Amino acid sequence: METRELALHLMKADHCEEVVDLLKELDYWQDENLWRFIGDSETNFSAIGNQQSDPVASIVEKVINGVDARLMNVCLERNIDPESPKAPQTMRVAVAEFFEGGSNPATDGLIRHWSDTKIHEESRRITVVATGNKPEKGAPCISIADQGEGQTPDSFSDTFMSLQKGNKNRIPFVQGKYNMGGTGALSFCAFPRLQFIISRRNPQLLTNNSSDRDRQWGITVVRSEKPVGNEKNSKFTYLAPVNAINRDGKVLSFVSEDFPIFPDENDPYSVYRPYGTLVKLYEYDLQNKSNIVSSDGGLFHRLDQGMPELMLPVRVYECRTGWKGTRRGTLLGLVAKLGKDRAQTLEQGIPKDSKIRINGQCIPLRIYAFKQGKGKHYRAQSSSILLTLNGQTHATMSANFFRRKAVRLSYLADSLLVIADCSKLNRDLQEELFMASRDRLRKSAFSISLEKELESSLNSNVALRELQNRRRQEQIGDQLADDKPLKDMLETLLLKSPKLAKLLEKGKAVSSPFDSGSSNTIDYEGRKFPTYFHFDKLNVGDILKRRAELGRRIRLEFITDANTDYFGRDIDPGQMTVEINNQALLTYQISPILRGNCRLLLKIPEQFIEGDTIEVKVSINDVSQITPFENWAKIELIKRSSSGSNGPNPPPKGSRLSLPNIVRVERKDWSKHGFDSESALAIIHGGKGSIDDQVLGYDFFVNIDNVYLKDEQKHSQIDAKILEARFTYPLVFFAMAILRDPESYKSIFPSDEDQDLEKLIRTVSRSISRVLLSVLNSIHESLNEEFD
Repeated sequence: METRELALHLMKADHCEEVVDLLKELDYWQDENLWRFIGDSETNFSAIGNQQSDPVASIVEKVINGVDARLMNVCLERNIDPESPKAPQTMRVAVAEFFEGGSNPATDGLIRHWSDTKIHEESRRITVVATGNKPEKGAPCISIADQGEGQTPDSFSDTFMSLQKGNKNRIPFVQGKYNMGGTGALSFCAFPRLQFIISRRNPQLLTNNSSDRDRQWGITVVRSEKPVGNEKNSKFTYLAPVNAINRDGKVLSFVSEDFPIFPDENDPYSVYRPYGTLVKLYEYDLQNKSNIVSSDGGLFHRLDQGMPELMLPVRVYECRTGWKGTRRGTLLGLVAKLGKDRAQTLEQGIPKDSKIRINGQCIPLRIYAFKQGKGKHYRAQSSSILLTLNGQTHATMSANFFRRKAVRLSYLADSLLVIADCSKLNRDLQEELFMASRDRLRKSAFSISLEKELESSLNSNVALRELQNRRRQEQIGDQLADDKPLKDMLETLLLKSPKLAKLLEKGKAVSSPFDSGSSNTIDYEGRKFPTYFHFDKLNVGDILKRRAELGRRIRLEFITDANTDYFGRDIDPGQMTVEINNQALLTYQISPILRGNCRLLLKIPEQFIEGDTIEVKVSINDVSQITPFENWAKIELIKRSSSGSNGPNPPPKGSRLSLPNIVRVERKDWSKHGFDSESALAIIHGGKGSIDDQVLGYDFFVNIDNVYLKDEQKHSQIDAKILEARFTYPLVFFAMAILRDPESYKSIFPSDEDQDLEKLIRTVSRSISRVLLSVLNSIHESLNEEFD
């Protein structure tokens, strides 16, 4: 069989058995000398097997390699040395220079501003295609193709099949740095982990000294070989039979002016190109095996999340037969998608940009607040905070982050997406932050600091706090349970049970379950460049004098006439610098400007002690200012106040009871709370400033149409309302007891996440509800019989 024909068969095969049988027929499969070790290392499993833990993240790597190849191709076509100072220094500049030639710095290098025609044309040069099995028959095959620079057959060993050679490490405008060859995807291919690669170098990039073989298409197949004898791990090899003696050969090649590596409509291999690369992953474990383009949570949507600010458009095709729905789509990245869907999808009035500074490094934050129920179409629970480099997600955090005690945005946990752009961090900090697999954070001092600063930034965001308050009011409204029967019962129980009294230890009555705050509907039109920026409630030039507790953040409030995006915009942003005793402060946060108000959070360096008075200088500057706005504060540091006594105290004599906010949820409202017939109780924290933050800061949602409660009401002689009370109050008390003692439950939570008490209580109450009424009623009947 001619090599060109072999390449066609391998490219169109959709099952591992087909590939293996074909290679056996040609006597390639059995002879191990024809298979060369990836990276020329027999122990390559340690590098290849320790990459992405998620199959979609591995495909993201392949797509990013395609983007890199497209950028490299144009750079080399223009005779620019990609490692020289003449080369673009960022990916965005490269896109602007190589694909646009525009002169608008606000939009250059951002494909979301391209015309539909330009997007369509360019997207057909980087494609992702699904072929082969439908879910009931197995896993699909995924092919990724690009019309990039391509590689010569003899360079496969130094590019596709290399490990840790640093091919791109000195090229600033590409993403690839670790030179792992995109090998992370191999672990998700069906055994024996087969992958097919075909590539041809762009003829324009070859020289007169290039050989005839350099002008040919090269092909190879990657496989995994099981351990033999005393070997501990598998090893990955690729077909290299040319002049092979002892696993040292070169890949096969053939002559052809073009090859059909790109799709057209429903035909996955029908568009001929004169050069480029195609990688095919056989029977790939996508886990979600539905239509890759149109299904929620499918590959298309996951790629959007993995590349939120994609540098070049990518076309995705579902080429398996029998699917309903959309079969083709163009990836622009999540940021571009949300820009188009903004009116239908996002809450209005939420500042979208913020910044945190850590160790002198700036990390811009892009914050999205989805309308109720819309978030699930754009982000996964496990990927609600995206930490990115050059538009690619390198690590994620789950929605539980918003439920943390230090954040307290539980009502928005299903509606928030935060993108933290780490591209401006220096290389040392990027390496300290991200694993080389580019799919998770490294546990380091810097990553811990980042989490803490992110917690503080979200917790102090006034716009998010106001939105949380509105959401809470929408869910609770007038549904709060009648306090009187609960209060009457509690007054009796408290006289008999001091331990129960401790659950309700706060002695204040709840006047309103909602925080006070400004309405988010107030119109505000700021200036692009402000005319004033000074401390709130002080005149320009006045020195702010106050005290602050050691160990707590200092919050400084400013008023200004600047636009909301003054600090966050791309073009001519405002700059704030902070000095303490004439030394630059490296870690602080600037909140988005909201209705002319701006908040600065400072973390005081540890060298200061109780009794010190520090001088804080805050300067705000931009391109329009001759001299910056300067604000001075003198702050005396005092001892941190006690967070509370050693144990809870009973309510002060004569005080009104602080009762939990109990909301009864009927069947018609199940979907709002994620309930089903067996759900019993859910708790959601009301947010910062709620009474008794630890316990009574929560709202308690009880499913009064729980199947076990309804069954008991149907068959019991006891009044239905009494049964409802017997069901409701014990569940609430059990939950309050757990909330009073969170330390006891640390062992059941992952060590790298905050405790998720809300999830725990949902799960435990669901189980308790199955027997709660039966046990209480049986005990009550038994006691009555014993004393009759």
